[in-house]
Amino acid sequence: MDEYRTEAEARYFGSDLNKFIHFECSKKMDTINIDCLQYRADQFRFRLIESKHMKEKLSKRQNVLYRMMARFFKFIWSGKLLEIFTVYGNYPYKKLSL
Repeated sequence: MDEYRTEAEARYFGSDLNKFIHFECSKKMDTINIDCLQYRADQFRFRLIESKHMKEKLSKRQNVLYRMMARFFKFIWSGKLLEIFTVYGNYPYKKLSL
């Protein structure tokens, strides 16, 4: 592991940018790390996916922000072109739940 992040920090923050934002930027804005954004060009459809381990939960702020994003995109695209999922599972992902 590099000097900037410990192994635990790498798992928690996901990226150097997220760690920097956490410690160096204003707390007036919430930050979430989106795990996956998919795009299906033939339908102009987007899918946002947040991954959590089986016993993890969405934080209250993540839950609020994902709901706000869903409402925002539904307003823009008439509600048919964005899907937002939270997927719960552990590697190697043989058992998942939504």
